[in-house]
Amino acid sequence: ISIAFVLYILTYAYISASGSILHHTFAEISLNVPARAAGFGFALLVAFVVWLSTKAVSRTTAIVLGAKVITFFLTFGSLLGHVQPATLFNVAESNASYAPYLLMTLPFCLASFGYHGNVPSLMKYY
Repeated sequence: ISIAFVLYILTYAYISASGSILHHTFAEISLNVPARAAGFGFALLVAFVVWLSTKAVSRTTAIVLGAKVITFFLTFGSLLGHVQPATLFNVAESNASYAPYLLMTLPFCLASFGYHGNVPSLMKYY
């Protein structure tokens, strides 16, 4: 039951966040779409892709993953030359505390943990 709970929470989080992102994106092009309506539309779009076939889900996932990799390297690739280790590791401060920054990674770790529920269905497909 805990796996179902984690997957439900992740689904809710993705729909909610996607609705907010779409709401702000539509606002930039002067379309007034409420965040709830945008989230509902996103959920319907994802449900339609899932309804089409497993192959459609696989292709959509591959396209989105490829786009994420490309945008990651385009965004952060040019920043590597500007890294300053003294600033990064805060060597000027004697009692540097990294705990607040560590706590900010907790949501990412929890979201990554939730993907283990997808493994059995992926094993069936591949």
